[in-house]
Parts: sequence; C-alpha cells; structure tokens
Amino acid sequence: MTTNCESCGMPLLEAADHALGDLANPLCQHCTDEVGQLQPFQERFERMSRWAMRQDGLERPAAEARTRQYMLGMPAWKDHPGLRTGDPYPYLRLRLDRCREVWLLAKAPFQVDLPDSPVDMFVLLTNTHDGSGAVTACATPVRVVCMNTLRAALGRAQATYKIRHTSGAQAKLAEAQRVLA
Repeated sequence: MTTNCESCGMPLLEAADHALGDLANPLCQHCTDEVGQLQPFQERFERMSRWAMRQDGLERPAAEARTRQYMLGMPAWKDHPGLRTGDPYPYLRLRLDRCREVWLLAKAPFQVDLPDSPVDMFVLLTNTHDGSGAVTACATPVRVVCMNTLRAALGRAQATYKIRHTSGAQAKLAEAQRVLA
C-alpha cells in the first residue's frame, strides 16, 4: 500500500522515501530534519514555494498562494496559523544560532516599487549574546532564511541602526524604541 508524506504529499513507495528510512514515520526525507522531525513551517513553506516557482514558472506571490492552498490539505499543516488567509506575519522568524546570535525577521508593511515589479521589504533585528556584535535593526529586500541570507540582508540593507554593547546601550535602545514607536 502506498502512502503519502503528510507534509508535502510525496508518495512514500519504499523505506528510503520515509524520514530516516522508518516505515512508521508518515513524513518523507525532504520534510524532516536530521532526527526525523518535521521541519519548521516557515522552512517548508519557503522550500515548497520555491519549488512551485521553479517547477511551474510562477512568480513568488502566485507560488506562495498555491503553496498555502496546497498545505491546507496536508495533515501536518492543515491547522497551522501561518496558512490563514491574510495572516499579517507569514514571514515572522526567530532564529537562535547555538544561543550566540539571534535574528528576527518580519515583513514590512511597505514595498519598493520597481518598473518590473514591486519588491517586498523586511525589517530585520539581530543581536549577539556574547557581546561580539552590535544590536542591529535594518530594512532590507532580502528574506532571511539562513546565515548566508542574513549576511546578504545586512549587506543590502537600505537603512541600518546599530547599538554597540556598551554601558550606554540601554539608554540608546530606549531612545530607539521612542523614535520607532
């Protein structure tokens, strides 16, 4: 009997198709991490959207709409809040890098209009817990999904505000909050 991955719908024809080769795992090897657990929603959503763009030649908004609709039918995702239509935070992410660096990404409420198409903008906040880097807030056109795109986002930031970890950092953060509020 053929079953399908509960995350992406891929047919699970043999043990090698299942996560970790475990026939009891209802997920495929592509939708799981190194210990056979379901990958985070945002990672799966991004990968499935990119696949739809590549496979069907769709633009990002159409690919994301199709992916959202498809994932609603998958048992692993059908009740996930990120699939609700009009969800204002589909790109909200928090990443902890071995408890040393933290970044938070949220879709900005504005776009940059270019002649060919509008470009989504994101608000990125980064911090290091060991004091080796500054608290950084910026607006960037790069959607961060990993450390490589984090570096690209910081390099292509349109506006950046940094506060170094010093004795006056708390006052500067309070001032930034006042200005941004």
